[in-house]
Amino acid sequence: MVLIYGASNECARQTAQIFNERHGDRNVSHVYVLPLLQKFRESGSVGNVKRNTPRVLDEAAHIEVMGHFAADPTTSIRKVSTQTGISIGAVHKVTKVHKFHPYKLQILQELYEDDPDCRLQFCEIMGCWG
Repeated sequence: MVLIYGASNECARQTAQIFNERHGDRNVSHVYVLPLLQKFRESGSVGNVKRNTPRVLDEAAHIEVMGHFAADPTTSIRKVSTQTGISIGAVHKVTKVHKFHPYKLQILQELYEDDPDCRLQFCEIMGCWG
């Protein structure tokens, strides 16, 4: 694609059109061409750069994330991500490290421990017992 770009007078639309004609099984937009060429200019390759080491969040980030869940246990990972500026994946990893489970607690109904008659009546209405 880099060679096609040079041969087409550095026109992204022509590059995409020629590439699509030559490679019928692929469909590339002209919007894809310019970032690809920018990546080639910067790194000398069009391949994605892989990290040698995974990104590790510091202890302060762990405390911040877990603090949000401690303050409001019913909050979502997405909401904590937005509030902290840490990616959703990183927030999810922090919760896994601290053995939190990614689900929201939902209280559907209140059970009355003081009134066994009310519980029996509920079970009869819902068909729990024959």
